[in-house]
Amino acid sequence: MDVLDVLAKPDVPLIKHSSEVVQLAQKIAKILIIENGISQRAILACAFHDIGKSTHSFQKFVRKETKKAYPHALASLPFIMLVESILFDENLLATAAVLTHHSPFTPMLYKGFESSSKEPDYLDKEIIKKLLAQLLQEINMRLPNSQTVDEITQQALTLGKNPAAILDTQITYQDGDTETIRLKLMNLPIDDFSNVKAILQLSDWLVSSSSLSVRNLFLGKSNAWIEKIKSTYNLRNFQRKVLSSPGYVLWLKAPTGTGKTEALLLWARDSKKLIYLLPTQATVNAMWKRLAKLFGKRKVSISHGMSGYLLRSQEKDEQEYWNEKLLAKVFGKPVTVATLDQFLLAHLNTRHWEIQRTLIRNSTVIIDEIHCYDGYTLGLLSQALEFEKPLKIAFASATMPEFLKNILPQGQEIEAEKKLWNRRRHFVELVENPLEDCVDEILRYANQGKNVLVVCNTVKKAQQMYQNISQRYRKVKLLHARFIYKDRLKKERHLIENQNKMRGVILVSTQVVEVSLNISFDVLFTQIAPIDALVQRLGRVNRFPSRSNQAAPVFVSLYEDEDSKRIYDAEILQESRQITMNLPKTPTEREWAEAADQLYKAIWESQTFQQEFNEGKRTLYELRKMLGCYTIDLRDEDMRRRFSTRKGQLSIDVLPAKFFDEARKLMETNQSWQIVEYLVPVPIGWLYAYKDWFQPISDLSCFQVDLEYDQKLGLLPPSKDKMPSNMEIL
Repeated sequence: MDVLDVLAKPDVPLIKHSSEVVQLAQKIAKILIIENGISQRAILACAFHDIGKSTHSFQKFVRKETKKAYPHALASLPFIMLVESILFDENLLATAAVLTHHSPFTPMLYKGFESSSKEPDYLDKEIIKKLLAQLLQEINMRLPNSQTVDEITQQALTLGKNPAAILDTQITYQDGDTETIRLKLMNLPIDDFSNVKAILQLSDWLVSSSSLSVRNLFLGKSNAWIEKIKSTYNLRNFQRKVLSSPGYVLWLKAPTGTGKTEALLLWARDSKKLIYLLPTQATVNAMWKRLAKLFGKRKVSISHGMSGYLLRSQEKDEQEYWNEKLLAKVFGKPVTVATLDQFLLAHLNTRHWEIQRTLIRNSTVIIDEIHCYDGYTLGLLSQALEFEKPLKIAFASATMPEFLKNILPQGQEIEAEKKLWNRRRHFVELVENPLEDCVDEILRYANQGKNVLVVCNTVKKAQQMYQNISQRYRKVKLLHARFIYKDRLKKERHLIENQNKMRGVILVSTQVVEVSLNISFDVLFTQIAPIDALVQRLGRVNRFPSRSNQAAPVFVSLYEDEDSKRIYDAEILQESRQITMNLPKTPTEREWAEAADQLYKAIWESQTFQQEFNEGKRTLYELRKMLGCYTIDLRDEDMRRRFSTRKGQLSIDVLPAKFFDEARKLMETNQSWQIVEYLVPVPIGWLYAYKDWFQPISDLSCFQVDLEYDQKLGLLPPSKDKMPSNMEIL
């Protein structure tokens, strides 16, 4: 066998593949402006990452003569560790990257491979020696005179008789301290390790895909989107100010419907990469489509819990789908739209955190609707940004809490001009009665051809309101979080696509409408809620006021039912009620923002918020210190408990029993990716409170729920006679 006969992939010599990966890595390292010493480690890792494929078992595997091979990353360990130890200092960055380039780095990585029956069956020494020499020549690195390629090859083959045992070999230092090689790798400098591994994995993926290149990762220098925005919109004063802002941290405050998004995108000029973060999947979905039109579909990816389904439904080619999904997961595309949770999970060391954090450090990050997060999530974010900052970061909201500026990076503050804050878009009527007593008034507006938005605090209340109204009126729709995914997407899409045609439509909804649908209604009826939530609900009404500037009617039911008090803190509801009562009939945008800040101040000073904020900071700090370079292991119960990015919002997707046959058919026809269409989220506590209603279905990887599902109403609560004692579903 000759050196060129050693394959990395079918019909691709190992030398050729490694050379192409090295060349691409050099380009990526240059764009990311990685320190020379670290980029050299990355180049070394790229050169040696597949040396472990020089085994008989792998060469048979790649030629389809056998179905299994010794793990090539583990077989590479003796070679990369020896070469790196000779060429560089004791921080084995390239070694750790090569060892883990196909696997998450966990305390159990390659445990069980110490057995002598699992030795790598390396090829002939002379072939491997030639491979080593050519790889070193490829990256222009020379061994010192005291070492020869022949000696290194022999030492590596000796160690290679049991490479897994190397990881648990004890090292004794001069001061008497000891640690294993595994722990030594775990305690490497985190940023350096993530940079090296990210460059290796990205380069390897791009070369292996054959259809991707560096252009698929970065925006380039054209700033074409800036010119598109400038030619499409007559820029407002605050947008021009943002465009010329030289700062690396921006705080932007502007009323809804005034061009806040466009301002943020103008600020992102000259970015290598852009990551746009939002609080909900619905807002992410809408922004994904919006930015795809601005930047081009192939430059924009989406990342949240259900994004894999969205990508699969749009990408018919199997390989293209996997490319899209992988790049979306790691923030790999030039532009990524994601939930804040995905950003925080990267800082909690979930899988592929090395690439995510390396690319985040080289990105412009926009966190829109920053007011939406609880104390725990803000604690995680605050600690994450103390550890590592992106190249540039912007925070934006229509109701910017002042206290946030004390816990997040400080920077330039820009507000929309006064005339926008002086707009009076809503005429507020306070109603003491429950919302259900307003049905006659709701119908009166609808019969006048007005589009009416009705917002309830719970799914149960929304379902009841919908049923009451639908008995007397035909053009009424219901939207909440407890529809199966397919039905909810269909409802949202219908509303967005038909908003200009709607006349006399009533939409009954819940909090899901607060920061999701970019549509405008004529009238609002809502239950009392925290002021910031009220402002978001108002933002769906008279969103784009006409030149007449006529205020839209808004009816706020001050009646505090028991269900609302279970959703929102009773003191916050009471405080919001009082603030709302003190507002003028037609508040300005400024008065609404000040009212929200009054509530934020009370929340920030509350003991509950402070405890949650500190818990979030402590959780991230402790996890990072405990994990080092390890990837979080979600099989560990304690890790799962501490892994959440939000408090009090944990849900689980379940399959309503009526869709079991459809799901089973999809599984049997190799279309299991579509099963998510039939899943509906429920609070995870339901699984414990109502155990008899949930049955695990192992082959579908979900729970079946024995509750009725209605296409118009969503998942229905059980009748009272079937409820456990002292239990109630909101």
